[in-house]
Amino acid sequence: MKNRNLIVSVLLVLLLAFSASATILNLTNLPATTYAGYYVGTVGGNIDGSPNPDPAWFVCNDFFSRTPVPSTLEDVWLSDVIIGTGLVWAKFVDQPPGSRYPTDEDYDKYQRAAILMGWMLDNPASIGPIQFAIWNLFAPATPDPGDTSLWISMVMAEDRSLYDYSKVLVLTDYAPGNRNQEFMAGRATLIETGEVPEPATMAMLATGILAIFFIRRRQRRALE
Repeated sequence: MKNRNLIVSVLLVLLLAFSASATILNLTNLPATTYAGYYVGTVGGNIDGSPNPDPAWFVCNDFFSRTPVPSTLEDVWLSDVIIGTGLVWAKFVDQPPGSRYPTDEDYDKYQRAAILMGWMLDNPASIGPIQFAIWNLFAPATPDPGDTSLWISMVMAEDRSLYDYSKVLVLTDYAPGNRNQEFMAGRATLIETGEVPEPATMAMLATGILAIFFIRRRQRRALE
């Protein structure tokens, strides 16, 4: 029994080592868009000074914390959002930092934010309300201007189990020893197609189907 416990402990340590690590986050450029008085969208930068960073952009998920840009965050911890290995160091979790047991509610917030990040990239005209939708997932007291509530409703209706989150990162600033500002990078993609759905397109399609239904019903009545 003691040997088994030792093996489990070693495995947990190894998992922690591979799933999270401290690094430096350089923020170099403010988002190009403002909405409702706030900068919204992607922040330019790099991880650990890489000349060709992947990703080269980050999204703030924390409405109530402020970080000047440009700036360098020197004690940033990385986590993924994959159930079972992710959110080890993330800010908006119910468990202490380093815990291996985030709740499903924790994963739900981060995974839906990753879905919204993909929608943000594919719907540049809606960057503002999508950014506020991301902020609302983590802090419901965040304002919800414009179409924010619509994007929240759409992402909450998504089946998050259909998405691949392997390219999503959570970057949590710990200096000076507290979970402060947080950013996310990457995007969730549908497992079946490798593409991110476009909610606006889906809504238009649904509207078109309804229109065809009513036109055909009207035609049938005219023939009766």
